[in-house]
Amino acid sequence: MKIHRYCLNNKNVIIKENNSSFEVFIMHYEVKCTSCKRTLKLYDGEEQYKQYKERKSHLFYCEDCKHKIRFDAIKNFFRNY
Repeated sequence: MKIHRYCLNNKNVIIKENNSSFEVFIMHYEVKCTSCKRTLKLYDGEEQYKQYKERKSHLFYCEDCKHKIRFDAIKNFFRNY
């Protein structure tokens, strides 16, 4: 088995070559959503992936939780007026 690493469109790709077949893997990290505790994958090229890799942020949210947090912030903003 041969393993090849490439960078395609600014994404790290690993290709595993067995006798006559190929498997392609895109680099990702798995983290838990801070709010709902679901596992989410951070793929190369995403902003959260970059933050995780540089250890700038330790709080990660899935798309549903991001939407809820943003919506609650907007509601609270207009509630005061």
